Amino acid sequence: MKKNSESVLESTKSAASQLQVMVIGEDSPIDAMHTYIQHSFTQLFGAYMKAQSQKLGSGAAVVKQKIADLELSLQNCKQSILIESIDLKIHPEITAAAKRAHDEGRILKPEDLGDLSQNEDFLNSLQGIVNVWIREIQKVTKMERIDKMPANAETAQEVKFWLELDGELRHIEDQLKTEEAECTLAILKYAKRFITTASFDTDTIGLKKAIKKGTFSLSTD
Repeated sequence: MKKNSESVLESTKSAASQLQVMVIGEDSPIDAMHTYIQHSFTQLFGAYMKAQSQKLGSGAAVVKQKIADLELSLQNCKQSILIESIDLKIHPEITAAAKRAHDEGRILKPEDLGDLSQNEDFLNSLQGIVNVWIREIQKVTKMERIDKMPANAETAQEVKFWLELDGELRHIEDQLKTEEAECTLAILKYAKRFITTASFDTDTIGLKKAIKKGTFSLSTD
């Protein structure tokens, strides 16, 4: 363990007194930070200031204001980012195989994974990755205007929402067309992991429908 530059656990104290666990969940980092600041840190510091009012100097008021400024900045950031960008993760082994294929001047093929494509642990890992893809894609394809915008939104806000949604849907579509993504799905289909691949195919149809819906909405704005 490094000393001085990083915090380390002290053997003479209990782990509970030195660790704090925070559950982030599946929200975006901005949402998670805003929730934590608003409902945890702000409340904790406010209670501490109240209890130690006779001992704290003017510095505490400055800290309180900085926390309020941070909370407001995070809220403004949430409002300016209507749609979070989705980046589909690729298994490191497939990324490495793609690099080797590109270095040889050819396109990645499932056969490049060799015996690994029949390894149960590898297949389970790929299946888990694609299941995450499905959940991430659904966050966007099932998104409704009402989830992100008030009913009285101005025309500029409306246009911004549909532009961002259309852009993110196409960003996801481009990622699914990469050699790495196509190879991942091909390996799972060859291994007869049909439950995952069928669910993914259904979401791909949903993706295309969502793109058409977004394009239509933009054309009618």
